[in-house]
Amino acid sequence: MAHASQPTTTPPGSRPRATSDGERAPRPHRPVVAPDYVKTVEAKGLIRSTGSSTVSGLINDWAIAFGSLHPGATVEVTGGGSSTATPALLSGSCDIAPMSRPMNEAELAQFRQKFGYEPTRIVVAIDALAVFVHKENPIETLSLAQLDAIFSATRMRGAEPADTWGDLGLTGEWADRPIHIYGFGDLTGGYALFRDLVLDGGDYNAAIRVQPGSSAIVNAVGSYREAIGFASQYFATARTRMVPITDENGVARDPTEAACLDGSYPLARRLFIYVNKKPGHPLPPNVAEFLRYALSRQGQSAAADAGMFSVPGDLAREQVESLGK
Repeated sequence: MAHASQPTTTPPGSRPRATSDGERAPRPHRPVVAPDYVKTVEAKGLIRSTGSSTVSGLINDWAIAFGSLHPGATVEVTGGGSSTATPALLSGSCDIAPMSRPMNEAELAQFRQKFGYEPTRIVVAIDALAVFVHKENPIETLSLAQLDAIFSATRMRGAEPADTWGDLGLTGEWADRPIHIYGFGDLTGGYALFRDLVLDGGDYNAAIRVQPGSSAIVNAVGSYREAIGFASQYFATARTRMVPITDENGVARDPTEAACLDGSYPLARRLFIYVNKKPGHPLPPNVAEFLRYALSRQGQSAAADAGMFSVPGDLAREQVESLGK
């Protein structure tokens, strides 16, 4: 019987969970225009996944539906962060390697050196890193320079350090309140992406309280009025608020679906699955069939229902066609 196996290596809080204060109601999203799933083979055997905990949550959802269609297949899911994906793909200990950031040049070089070709990258969903504060925090917007001043030790954007909310322009009772910072550990894609997009490659502030996943970060922010943290946008709760981020032109951007798809939101990101596909050779049938399901209207509807944004239809079709080449 096909099933999703989630070993204990997956950090807790990698998927949205109902909390005592309640999750925010799902936000409306555009109709999913990916192609309908049509079974091309009867998938059998084990499909192993190792990597991003954020994407692993989606893979678990897909695996349940996939199992009802392919009872001879088993999907085994191990989280641990995006940095665990490439080593697993290199060693052959996984068939699909989910990542919430692109492979970096060092990872790509390792893959090329071992196999002599590039890994195949599949975009499976659209997401955004959001900056969360407590719902009672009056801060209206934040710039990348201000975020760097909060989260960075090196402040590559040139701002003075921000230790209190008054340093960010708040007055009155908020002026002297210290900023409590929450974020990811260094194996996660969110950690690497935020460092690149916000810290401009700088070092993190040592005061960051590291949490095991997006849900834990957002729940912590919702528990402390002075807190701030960054996490996937779909983990928003009733006790937190996502702060609009100003772009390079000073325009405040919210992590909406439209702003993430057109790239105007500064912290938009794509979510990936990497596979080892030799040029001119098809993927193993069970792996290709699972990816076809993930990129189908049914799979992308599950991503949208989970609070992520579905892959544009043209891109989904293009990727499905490439799987058999």
